[in-house]
Amino acid sequence: LEQGQYAEALETYAEAKAIFEKLGAKSQRIATLSKESIAHLELKSMDQALASSSEAVRMLEEGQSSSDPHEVYFNHYRVLLARNSLQEALKYLEKAHKEVLQRAEKIQDAELRKSFLNVKANREIVGEWEKQTKKSD
Repeated sequence: LEQGQYAEALETYAEAKAIFEKLGAKSQRIATLSKESIAHLELKSMDQALASSSEAVRMLEEGQSSSDPHEVYFNHYRVLLARNSLQEALKYLEKAHKEVLQRAEKIQDAELRKSFLNVKANREIVGEWEKQTKKSD
């Protein structure tokens, strides 16, 4: 996915989902579905992107844990935004932003907190939140 090889990424994600399903590894399945949605988005397969991101979000909201719920919410935001569902998309951007801030608040050391906020995904979420909230002002 990071290398822009979206079709190959989808093949790998399909294999990974099958393995995670067999193992009952729901957290990893959520992450895989979310990343899969971005590969579909890049390939302009909008219905498949929405199906994957919606399933990942549904699993999260049904109480399944995830190591990176902010990324799952942010990817869903990106899919919804690409489908011109701005109002719904903003709900998920807000969830992603809140998750990042809650995690950052738990980091006592200022330098570590700054480093956490500078991680690519976290930086993108905060930047997009700032951009979208400036538009609505």
